[in-house]
Amino acid sequence: KGLQPARGEWAVCGTPREVNAAVDLLSYEPTFPDNFVTMNISVNPVKSCAVPTDRLNPGGFRENLTLALVEPARLITVVAHSAERCWLLRRMARSILEWYPGMKFLATCECAYEGDPSCALSPTPHVDPEVPSMTVYDVPYDFGLSRGKSLLISLVETEFVLVLDDDF
Repeated sequence: KGLQPARGEWAVCGTPREVNAAVDLLSYEPTFPDNFVTMNISVNPVKSCAVPTDRLNPGGFRENLTLALVEPARLITVVAHSAERCWLLRRMARSILEWYPGMKFLATCECAYEGDPSCALSPTPHVDPEVPSMTVYDVPYDFGLSRGKSLLISLVETEFVLVLDDDF
């Protein structure tokens, strides 16, 4: 049913199945890698978010559990190659940033036609002015999809890479 603010904290209301789906990952490890954000939660078996918070059992029906939330932006870099449709790269990045703020993007933008005087002769990086978390490498005409994605993957510094098409 969603996360709702309650006294400066976030509460999840619903059936155990709904809460489990919202939580996504429960972990009982004593320590977490740097890419996790941790918080303590307590479980209260209620059927509705309309139950007044003063009637809830403050400790829940178990001891407090530790919730581990992975921050995808710290683990994943999104890469995409585009030829003749480079405007789609910005649209793709904005779409992903709606759900995953701070996500990093690497992209190659291939020239539209051979002999274009504005084409880069070799991969030339620049930060996108409208999406600061996206670095775009201008590449020559006929650079190629495989070569473009291989270049981008070689530049990734995060643990994981998500390879997408420009029209994601």
